[in-house]
Amino acid sequence: QHGRVLDRPRNGAYEVCGSWLAHVRSWTAKPHQQLRIVRYEDMLADPAKVFGEVVSFLRMDADSSLIDQAIEGTSFEALQAAEAAAGFAERPKDTRRFFRSGTTEQWRTVLSEEQVTRIVRPCEREMRKFGYWLPEFDQLKTKPAGQEGAPTGLAR
Repeated sequence: QHGRVLDRPRNGAYEVCGSWLAHVRSWTAKPHQQLRIVRYEDMLADPAKVFGEVVSFLRMDADSSLIDQAIEGTSFEALQAAEAAAGFAERPKDTRRFFRSGTTEQWRTVLSEEQVTRIVRPCEREMRKFGYWLPEFDQLKTKPAGQEGAPTGLAR
Protein backbone atom coordinates (compact mmCIF):
# COMPACT_ATOMS: atom_id res chain seq x y z
CA GLN A 1 0.00 0.00 0.00
CA HIS A 2 2.97 2.26 -0.55
CA GLY A 3 2.72 5.42 -2.57
CA ARG A 4 4.10 8.86 -2.90
CA VAL A 5 2.66 12.14 -1.70
CA LEU A 6 2.31 14.82 -4.34
CA ASP A 7 3.34 18.38 -3.61
CA ARG A 8 0.50 20.03 -1.72
CA PRO A 9 -1.04 23.06 -3.42
CA ARG A 10 -1.10 26.17 -1.21
CA ASN A 11 -4.82 25.84 -0.42
CA GLY A 12 -5.22 22.20 -1.35
CA ALA A 13 -5.18 18.78 0.21
CA TYR A 14 -2.42 16.19 0.25
CA GLU A 15 -2.80 13.54 -2.43
CA VAL A 16 -1.15 10.15 -2.18
CA CYS A 17 -0.41 8.25 -5.39
CA GLY A 18 -0.28 4.52 -4.80
CA SER A 19 -1.03 1.24 -6.52
CA TRP A 20 -4.21 0.52 -8.43
CA LEU A 21 -5.30 -1.78 -5.61
CA ALA A 22 -4.71 0.82 -2.90
CA HIS A 23 -6.58 3.38 -4.97
CA VAL A 24 -9.59 1.12 -5.57
CA ARG A 25 -9.76 0.06 -1.94
CA SER A 26 -9.52 3.63 -0.68
CA TRP A 27 -12.58 4.62 -2.71
CA THR A 28 -14.69 1.50 -2.25
CA ALA A 29 -14.00 0.54 1.38
CA LYS A 30 -17.24 2.04 2.70
CA PRO A 31 -20.16 0.23 1.03
CA HIS A 32 -22.76 2.63 2.47
CA GLN A 33 -21.43 5.66 0.60
CA GLN A 34 -22.90 6.81 -2.68
CA LEU A 35 -20.35 5.98 -5.32
CA ARG A 36 -20.28 5.89 -9.10
CA ILE A 37 -17.56 3.68 -10.56
CA VAL A 38 -16.20 4.90 -13.88
CA ARG A 39 -13.79 2.69 -15.77
CA TYR A 40 -11.43 4.29 -18.27
CA GLU A 41 -12.20 1.53 -20.78
CA ASP A 42 -15.91 2.36 -20.63
CA MET A 43 -15.21 6.08 -21.09
CA LEU A 44 -13.17 5.30 -24.21
CA ALA A 45 -15.83 2.97 -25.60
CA ASP A 46 -18.80 5.31 -25.13
CA PRO A 47 -17.84 8.66 -23.62
CA ALA A 48 -21.21 10.35 -24.15
CA LYS A 49 -23.09 7.56 -22.38
CA VAL A 50 -20.69 7.20 -19.46
CA PHE A 51 -20.13 10.93 -18.99
CA GLY A 52 -23.90 11.47 -19.17
CA GLU A 53 -24.40 8.86 -16.45
CA VAL A 54 -21.85 10.67 -14.25
CA VAL A 55 -23.59 14.01 -14.82
CA SER A 56 -26.90 12.39 -13.91
CA PHE A 57 -25.40 10.73 -10.82
CA LEU A 58 -24.08 14.10 -9.66
CA ARG A 59 -27.48 15.68 -10.35
CA MET A 60 -25.87 18.30 -12.53
CA ASP A 61 -27.84 20.42 -14.94
CA ALA A 62 -25.96 19.92 -18.21
CA ASP A 63 -27.42 19.46 -21.67
CA SER A 64 -25.85 17.24 -24.32
CA SER A 65 -23.93 20.10 -25.95
CA LEU A 66 -22.25 20.96 -22.65
CA ILE A 67 -21.46 17.29 -22.10
CA ASP A 68 -19.99 17.04 -25.61
CA GLN A 69 -17.87 20.14 -24.92
CA ALA A 70 -16.59 18.63 -21.65
CA ILE A 71 -15.75 15.35 -23.38
CA GLU A 72 -13.83 17.15 -26.11
CA GLY A 73 -11.96 19.30 -23.57
CA THR A 74 -10.89 16.27 -21.57
CA SER A 75 -10.10 13.96 -24.46
CA PHE A 76 -6.75 12.23 -24.28
CA GLU A 77 -5.44 14.35 -27.12
CA ALA A 78 -6.52 17.60 -25.41
CA LEU A 79 -4.96 16.56 -22.09
CA GLN A 80 -1.75 15.47 -23.82
CA ALA A 81 -1.54 18.83 -25.61
CA ALA A 82 -2.18 20.73 -22.37
CA GLU A 83 0.57 18.75 -20.65
CA ALA A 84 2.99 19.54 -23.49
CA ALA A 85 2.15 23.23 -23.25
CA ALA A 86 2.04 23.74 -19.49
CA GLY A 87 3.20 20.55 -17.77
CA PHE A 88 1.20 18.33 -15.43
CA ALA A 89 1.71 18.40 -11.65
CA GLU A 90 0.83 14.71 -11.19
CA ARG A 91 3.53 13.50 -13.60
CA PRO A 92 6.14 11.50 -11.70
CA LYS A 93 9.53 13.18 -11.97
CA ASP A 94 11.15 10.08 -13.50
CA THR A 95 8.80 9.96 -16.52
CA ARG A 96 8.80 12.03 -19.70
CA ARG A 97 5.05 12.54 -19.74
CA PHE A 98 1.95 11.56 -17.81
CA PHE A 99 -0.45 11.28 -20.76
CA ARG A 100 1.54 8.65 -22.62
CA SER A 101 -0.78 6.68 -24.93
CA GLY A 102 -4.42 6.69 -23.83
CA THR A 103 -5.20 3.21 -25.09
CA THR A 104 -6.34 0.01 -23.40
CA GLU A 105 -4.97 -3.53 -23.41
CA GLN A 106 -1.31 -2.41 -23.56
CA TRP A 107 -0.41 -4.88 -20.86
CA ARG A 108 -0.75 -7.68 -23.41
CA THR A 109 2.28 -6.49 -25.39
CA VAL A 110 4.25 -4.59 -22.75
CA LEU A 111 4.20 -6.81 -19.66
CA SER A 112 5.73 -10.24 -19.20
CA GLU A 113 3.64 -13.09 -17.82
CA GLU A 114 5.52 -12.73 -14.53
CA GLN A 115 4.58 -9.05 -14.30
CA VAL A 116 0.94 -9.78 -15.10
CA THR A 117 0.93 -12.49 -12.43
CA ARG A 118 2.40 -10.14 -9.83
CA ILE A 119 -0.36 -7.64 -10.63
CA VAL A 120 -3.41 -9.90 -10.85
CA ARG A 121 -2.78 -12.27 -7.92
CA PRO A 122 -3.23 -9.69 -5.14
CA CYS A 123 -5.94 -7.83 -7.08
CA GLU A 124 -8.23 -10.74 -7.93
CA ARG A 125 -11.14 -9.77 -5.69
CA GLU A 126 -11.26 -6.18 -6.91
CA MET A 127 -10.58 -7.13 -10.53
CA ARG A 128 -13.52 -9.53 -10.45
CA LYS A 129 -15.77 -7.02 -8.72
CA PHE A 130 -15.13 -4.31 -11.31
CA GLY A 131 -15.05 -6.48 -14.43
CA TYR A 132 -11.31 -6.64 -15.06
CA TRP A 133 -10.72 -10.32 -14.31
CA LEU A 134 -10.28 -12.38 -17.46
CA PRO A 135 -10.61 -16.18 -17.69
CA GLU A 136 -6.96 -16.37 -18.82
CA PHE A 137 -5.90 -15.02 -15.41
CA ASP A 138 -7.12 -18.22 -13.76
CA GLN A 139 -4.04 -20.07 -15.08
CA LEU A 140 -1.79 -17.55 -13.33
CA LYS A 141 -3.26 -18.33 -9.91
CA THR A 142 -1.97 -21.89 -9.96
CA LYS A 143 1.55 -21.37 -11.32
CA PRO A 144 4.32 -21.55 -8.73
CA ALA A 145 5.86 -18.14 -8.09
CA GLY A 146 8.84 -17.45 -10.31
CA GLN A 147 7.76 -19.95 -12.99
CA GLU A 148 6.20 -17.32 -15.23
CA GLY A 149 7.94 -16.58 -18.48
CA ALA A 150 8.38 -13.74 -20.89
CA PRO A 151 6.97 -12.83 -23.25
CA THR A 152 3.51 -13.35 -21.89
CA GLY A 153 1.91 -16.62 -22.91
CA LEU A 154 -1.57 -15.26 -22.26
CA ALA A 155 -4.16 -15.25 -25.01
CA ARG A 156 -4.03 -12.14 -27.15
